[in-house]
Amino acid sequence: MPRLPLLVVQYDISPGLLNHEHWGLVVYYAEGNGKGRVFEMSGTLGDFHFNTKDVNLFSSRQFCGGCKVGAIEENKMNDLETWLRAVPNQCRVNPAWNCQTWVVDAIRELQMGNRGVIFSPFSERALRVELAADKERSETGYNTIIEGGRAFE
Repeated sequence: MPRLPLLVVQYDISPGLLNHEHWGLVVYYAEGNGKGRVFEMSGTLGDFHFNTKDVNLFSSRQFCGGCKVGAIEENKMNDLETWLRAVPNQCRVNPAWNCQTWVVDAIRELQMGNRGVIFSPFSERALRVELAADKERSETGYNTIIEGGRAFE
C-alpha cells in the first residue's frame, strides 16, 4: 500500500507580524492537486478544540508552506485521527499552549508510540527552521513544499 506524506503546514494568520502562523498536520493525498486532510487545533488562546477536515492548500491565500515529517499508509487514516484526537489539549492548563505546541506534542506522541508514521530523528528546532525557509519561499514567489512537488520525494 502506498504511503502518503504527512506534513506540518502553516497559515499566515496575521500578515506582517512575526511568529503568527497557524500550524496543522496534513496528510497530502496526491501530488499536484493541493488536496489533503488537515488535523489541527482550532480556536483562540485558552479555547482550542480538535478539528479535522479536507482542504485544498492551493485555494488558501494564507497557506505559506510546510515541512514533511512522516508518511502514513492510506488505510491507517482512521487510526491517525484516533491517535491525534488523544493528544492532550493543554490550553486551559498552560496559557502559552497553542496550535504549534499541539503539533509538536502530536509529532512526539506519534513518534513515541512507534506507529511508523514520523521520520526520526525529529527536532522542533529543525522543524521551525524548515517552516521559516518554506515561508520565505512562499513570500518571494518560489515554490513551497506543495507547489514544488517535494512532498512526495
